Order: sequence, then structure tokens, then C-alpha cells
Amino acid sequence: MRPDFALSLSFDGIALLTRESKGWKVLGEVPVSSPDLKSELTALCATADAQGPNGSKVKLVLPNAQIKYLDLPDEGARGAAMQDRINRALEAETPYQAHELVCDWAIVDGRIQVAAVARETLAEAEVFTSAHGFSPVCFVAYAPESFDGEVFFGAARMWNGAMPERDPDPIVVVDLATDDVEQDDASDQQTDDDAGPDEAVVVPPAETSQMGDPADEAPQAPTRPEPT
Repeated sequence: MRPDFALSLSFDGIALLTRESKGWKVLGEVPVSSPDLKSELTALCATADAQGPNGSKVKLVLPNAQIKYLDLPDEGARGAAMQDRINRALEAETPYQAHELVCDWAIVDGRIQVAAVARETLAEAEVFTSAHGFSPVCFVAYAPESFDGEVFFGAARMWNGAMPERDPDPIVVVDLATDDVEQDDASDQQTDDDAGPDEAVVVPPAETSQMGDPADEAPQAPTRPEPT
């Protein structure tokens, strides 16, 4: 199952996207600084519902400021040994233990491209968007050019429909009037080792819900198929 709608979260605003033949089109946007954020998000959800019965079933696109990207040499390890190496690298480069993170990875040109996000970030983003009428299906991020396909963090915890699948291509927002690619959050990708997942701040402070232990509530890390 691949959702045809997405909710792009950033520190500037929240955008509703729909899948088109050349990429993803913006259907509506709400600035986080809006004095009436709740009402505007309700209206954005109504726009989604107007698209059809699946309009509010969205993949959540996380801001890259919340993602830790690593570029590791591929030393040939596979399976559990490879996952252990990725876990040790993430623990060395972030303030989190491996079980507090969900990670995705791809092998490209002899390098292991790793993307990781804090489970608490996923939990808070899911609760926040659900509270405004959306049905989060899965979590993704704008992929760096070096990454193979979509950065995919698996199904949302509260999603109970068909298992979501990774899109073969990353999300690219396109201005259909000009066919120009809008860089938006993708232009702010973090790829250096000094960057790391910050504390979960996608949710505006006034809207944040109290969460339980994110390690118990967030989805498990997806596993990429072994390269052939």
C-alpha cells in the first residue's frame, strides 16, 4: 500500500501533498506561526477529505533537521553484523541508544547510506497529526541525492490498514505550472557527521501531548532486502 497523499512537516509550516505523474503537488499549506493553527489544520484536513476517502490517509514527511544521516564505507558485512555496525555508528554520533532510533539504510557505490530518527519524534508527529484529523500511514523523509530511493521509517504505530510499502522514488515537490522542482526542505538536508537528530520539536509546544515510553510505542525499524 502506497499512500497518494502526504503531510510534509517543517519548522516553517505543514503542507498537504498529492501524488502526480511528475512528482508531488502542494494542495495547501499552514504556517506553524499561524495564530489560529488548530482551525487552519482542521481546514487543511477538510481539503484532504475532499480529495476522496483516502485523502486524509497520509505519509508523514519529516524535516531533515530531525534526521541523522551517516555515510559509512561498505566493509562487506551483512545481516546482523551490518546492523550492529550501523547501531554502533549511530550511538557514537547521536545522544541516543540504538533502541531509541528507527533507521533506514541503502548501499550505494560501495558506501552505506544511513538515515535515523528518534522514536520520540515519530510518536509526537503521529499524535499531533492524528489530533487534527489525519490518519498517518507511515514515516518518510526527503532523501539526499546519495540515498537509494525513499527514506522510509516504516508504518505509523496507530495505522491498522494494509502494510505500507516504500516508494521506489523519493518525494519531489513539483510546481506543475512550470515543471520546476521546489527544493523546500530537501535543500536543507543534513549529511555531515556533526548533524544529528535533535529533540523532537516538530510539534508546536502548545499542541504537544504527553507521551509514554517511545521505545514501547513507536514502530520497529524497517529492514531493507539484502543486496543482490
